Amino acid sequence: MISDSSRPVRRLIRVAGIVQGVGYRPFVYNQATALGLAGHVGNDAAGVFVEVEGSRDAIERLEEALSKQAPPMARVESVNGSWLTASGSSTFEIVESVAGNNRSTTFVSPDMSICDACLSEMRDPDDRRFGYAFTNCTNCGPRYSIIQNVPYDRAVTSMSRFEMCSLCRSEYELPSDRRFHAQPNACADCGPRLSYEEVSGELDTRSPVTKAARALLSGQTVAIKGLGGFHLACDASNGEAVSRLRVRKNRDSKPFAVMVANVEAARVICEVDSAEAELLSSIERPIVVLKRLVEASVVSEAVAPANHSLGVMLPYTPLHYLLLSEIENLIETPAVIVLTSGNTSDEPIVIDDGLATSTLLGSTADALLSHDRPIVARADDSVVRSAEWGPQVLRRSRGYAPTPIRAVPASDQTVLACGSQLKNTFTFLRDGQAFVSPHVGDLHAPSTVSAFESAIKHYEHLFSLQPDLFAHDLHPQYTSTRYALARGADNTIAVQHHEAHVASVMAESGLDGDVIGIAADGTGLGTDGTIWGGEFFAGGFSGFDRVNHFATVPLPGGEKAIKQPWRMGCVYLERAFGADFLELDIPFVQGVDKSAWNVLHRMIERGVQTPMTSSVGRLFDAISAMLGLVGENTYEGRAAIELEFQAMKVSDRADELAPYATETSPDGIRMDPMVHGIVADLLAKTPIPHIAYRAHLTIAEVMVQQARSIREASDLDRVVLGGGVFQNGLLTSIVTSLLTREGFGSYMNRLVPTNDGGLSLGQAAIAAARA
Repeated sequence: MISDSSRPVRRLIRVAGIVQGVGYRPFVYNQATALGLAGHVGNDAAGVFVEVEGSRDAIERLEEALSKQAPPMARVESVNGSWLTASGSSTFEIVESVAGNNRSTTFVSPDMSICDACLSEMRDPDDRRFGYAFTNCTNCGPRYSIIQNVPYDRAVTSMSRFEMCSLCRSEYELPSDRRFHAQPNACADCGPRLSYEEVSGELDTRSPVTKAARALLSGQTVAIKGLGGFHLACDASNGEAVSRLRVRKNRDSKPFAVMVANVEAARVICEVDSAEAELLSSIERPIVVLKRLVEASVVSEAVAPANHSLGVMLPYTPLHYLLLSEIENLIETPAVIVLTSGNTSDEPIVIDDGLATSTLLGSTADALLSHDRPIVARADDSVVRSAEWGPQVLRRSRGYAPTPIRAVPASDQTVLACGSQLKNTFTFLRDGQAFVSPHVGDLHAPSTVSAFESAIKHYEHLFSLQPDLFAHDLHPQYTSTRYALARGADNTIAVQHHEAHVASVMAESGLDGDVIGIAADGTGLGTDGTIWGGEFFAGGFSGFDRVNHFATVPLPGGEKAIKQPWRMGCVYLERAFGADFLELDIPFVQGVDKSAWNVLHRMIERGVQTPMTSSVGRLFDAISAMLGLVGENTYEGRAAIELEFQAMKVSDRADELAPYATETSPDGIRMDPMVHGIVADLLAKTPIPHIAYRAHLTIAEVMVQQARSIREASDLDRVVLGGGVFQNGLLTSIVTSLLTREGFGSYMNRLVPTNDGGLSLGQAAIAAARA
């Protein structure tokens, strides 16, 4: 009933943000009825609309609650209202969604992990959802991966094929129930169901979960349908099973992620501090990169060969909980399973049941644990780490995308930035909101290119996005560049790779104006035709000046030099010592294939397939090779990762170590003196970890010296660190500490990856500013 304490008034309130699929309408209903207000609430393409009638005081209290007391999965961007003429309403109701033709400004919630309340029900033998693998409510469960259109209602999701039973319908319609208007609501009588298929085709009457658990414990690989795609799973303690999966997936030594039941189980295999425990348990449930315990024999060395870290995640779907629980019931010890993307190398994660059967079952997996709820949009698992400067996203996908990021600069145009060739994402920038896509992957395979194009179309449809301007990398052969040029015609802007890395940090950090930019990366075409990757800039979105850079060196064989760091080791040694480097009495030189090097040397002399590069990534490769750590990158960044691992062994004795010398010359910062120092240390039998740490310290000192030099010339004091090299936690820690000591403010990517996965955000920001 409407309060009689004052004359009734009526107000139209519009709420924008992530307010659909998160229990927002039921929240408004309960708030309004508790305040004695009449009217209605509904969804449309712009968000949530509310018309309320009652006392002015009660309406103002409701309006305040709409943003300050919103449901946990909601993110309210704005609440705006206008006064209307009272109509005499006496009840409050949830009305049907309005499709409309207006531009969509509503946001779509990411998929979220099962909440504690649903998990408790699923574990309760007396609850009707006991053991049900698709239990969810308004506070948890699938969203982005099942939504076909907005406004968000069951009819426009992949749950539309499942008609609710009477009990589920009553929950859905009862305002006091937490499943009130929960669109994916279902139970075992009316919702999705599990299925299990084996290559052997043997008759087995046990439940799909039990069969999958026993298959895993017997050493088999099981393809499991998740929220945003299929996973490939095997027993992480079974080295033979893990090695067999590597062969089948064509994944030589790149680490696999593992799943454990809870934080306590994670602490059995890794060091886990409070911040990391919080990330593991967060509703986003990312893979968290943790320091591996040496004594953690329960995880086979084959899971992450020669790696000091493990990617660990906790269950985020009811099915994961059921599977791990079943395994633990059978072995009576904590379960640890490998859970990696359901694909072969360079292919997108599989989301289609038919494709899973034809491409995974038999060739990669021995069995298939699936279900009949279609996946609309793919989303790989996200990867994060906890750093001293806070959580840092290394791969942004499930749990985070498609939540937009507030970014500068704002623009009245809609920009589509098409990203890079590797670790591709794309970004739509509109009205200061950056819609960064989930991780797409490397744009080599036709299937990945198709996934890239399909994801762009889905974003355009879902958020009513029509690009006015297309941004792309300078490299003319990138698939993403060709896509932008094909669609954009004359409405395209080419953005230099490393300027985009710096701009990416600026955009997410809200930095406008000019900054000092340090871009440290592996590969990116420069404006002079060389391969950049160690650049020092001054400027901002409207334009950057390349003030200095690491001196360029040959990259013999181009991409082959990236895969074989020994080539870069030889390049840097020859640069420092000349041809006599082959006489050096150090293990690396003694192991060099002299005939192979002679061929490369002739290529360098003739300039055949030997671009010049200033890449810090290749410098790290060279140092790692010289120290005898890694001669071949069996996965991207392996040499640098091993170098960092060695350096971290002495980080507690950092004050005793000094940087090597370097040399500033007209052609950039030359590292010849450092190479001389490294060789001297090797000849003196200095411990490898000490040399590795000094190398990190040297590169950090160069970066800070250059920042100091730019500040003296320009008075700029904000330093932006961008590029994949800053995934190196030790280097980043040293650099930021030194910058702080020098009075600089330092900024880096945290919301999007600092690697090429965050590049599209920087491209979009620069394009918006320069349009």
